[in-house]
Amino acid sequence: MNSISKYKKIRDFKFSGTAVFEGVNYANVVAIYLYDTSLRGWIKKIVFSLFYTTRVITHEVAKCHVLLFYSARHKKRSDYDYIPDRLREILGKHCSYAESEERFSIVQAWRTLTRFWSSFQGVEGYRVGVLQKIAAALLVAKYRTTAIHSFRSLLRGSDRLVTFCDAHAPENLLAQMGNTAGLFTVTNQHGQYRVLDERNMSSDAEAYSNFVSQRMLCWGKATQAEFSRYGFPPENLIVSGWVKDWSRLALPKAKKISKSVFGVMLNADSAKESNLELIAAARAIAQELGLQYLIRLHPWSSPKEYLEYLDGRLQGIGHFDIAAYLNDVDFSLAHMSGAVVEVLYTGSPIYLLNDGRLAQAFQVDGLSYPDSCSIVTAVKVDQLMPIAAQRRLLNIGQWYNDDRDQAARIRKAIFGEMA
Repeated sequence: MNSISKYKKIRDFKFSGTAVFEGVNYANVVAIYLYDTSLRGWIKKIVFSLFYTTRVITHEVAKCHVLLFYSARHKKRSDYDYIPDRLREILGKHCSYAESEERFSIVQAWRTLTRFWSSFQGVEGYRVGVLQKIAAALLVAKYRTTAIHSFRSLLRGSDRLVTFCDAHAPENLLAQMGNTAGLFTVTNQHGQYRVLDERNMSSDAEAYSNFVSQRMLCWGKATQAEFSRYGFPPENLIVSGWVKDWSRLALPKAKKISKSVFGVMLNADSAKESNLELIAAARAIAQELGLQYLIRLHPWSSPKEYLEYLDGRLQGIGHFDIAAYLNDVDFSLAHMSGAVVEVLYTGSPIYLLNDGRLAQAFQVDGLSYPDSCSIVTAVKVDQLMPIAAQRRLLNIGQWYNDDRDQAARIRKAIFGEMA
C-alpha cells in the first residue's frame, strides 16, 4: 500500500465517525501511527498500546484559565522544546503548564484490553486488513484510557488550551477533549507545512489533515495560504512567526570570502527519492562551477543511507548546526523543509530543486528551479548582484516567517476574542 493510499484510508477512517467515543474522534488521535504498515511497525504498535502509558509528568497550576501542554520532550529536539518554553515566557503568570511522556507500565495492558472490543468495533471505518485493524483498535483503546486516567483532570479550571502540534496523538486527544468541553483551543506550527499529493505524500500530511484546534499560531502567509487551500478558514490561522531562538543566526554580509563549497540540505528519509535527485543535481552543479559540496542531513537520517551516491567532490556529510553550516558554504541547494525557512531568514543564497515532487508552497519564483542548469545560471547571476539577491531572499523569507511583534500577536491570538 503506497503513501497516498494510506493517507486516503486514514482520511476516510476519520470521516467515517466510527471511532468517536465521548466526543473524541480517535481516528484523528491515532492517525500518525497508521502510516507504518510494516510487520515491524505492527509489532511496535502492539507493544506500545499494551505496555506504555501516557503519564502527566509535569503539571504546574497558575491562577489563570490558560493551559499550555507539551508532549514531545522525549524527541530531544531543542527547536521543539524551545516553543513551549518561549510560550511560557510570553504568557507568564497567565499560564498553567503540563507535560506528558510515555512510560512502561504492566497495568496499561489490562486497561487497554478492557476497552479493546468496543475499540475494535470503532475501527470499522478503517478499510484495511484484520491485523492492521487490531493494531489500530489497540491504539484507540490505549488513548481512551489516557483520556480517562491522565487527561480528564488537566482541563479543570481552564477555558483556553494551547498545544504544541495537533498531529501528535496526546496533543490531538487533549485538543479534542478541550473542544468537547467548550475550551478555546490553539495549536502551533513547528515545521514548514505544505499540502501534499500523490507525488510526495507522507505522514507529514497529518500536520494539516489532523488540525483540530480552533486556531493555529502559524509562521507566515505561506502556511496560511496552504491551509486555506486545504479548506481551513484563514481567520483561524494567526500569523505570528516561527517561535525560535534566532540569536545565533545573524544576517550575513552580502559579500563574503568564498569557501568554494556549497551545501545540500536533505529532507527526512521519507522523501529519499527527492534527496537522491538533490545529490545528483549537486554533483552536476559542483562539476559545472568547480566547487565542492557539503551534505547536511536531516536530524533523524544516517550518513550510510547516502554514501554510495556521492562522489569525489564531497567535502563532508553529517548533522551540522545550521549556524556553523551557513558559515561554511557559499550557497545552499535544498528541497522542502523547515531548514529552508531558516536559511531564508538570514538572506543566505538558497536554491530549491523542483524535481516534480516539490510542494506548491515551495514553488516560488526566485527560489525554486526545475533543474541543475537553471540553478547554475541563477547562482552566477546572484553572485554578480549579491545585494539584490539577498533582498529578494529576505522578502521571500518574510512570506514564510513573519515574526514581527511576535509576543503581542501570540497574546492577542490566545487572549483575544474567541473566534
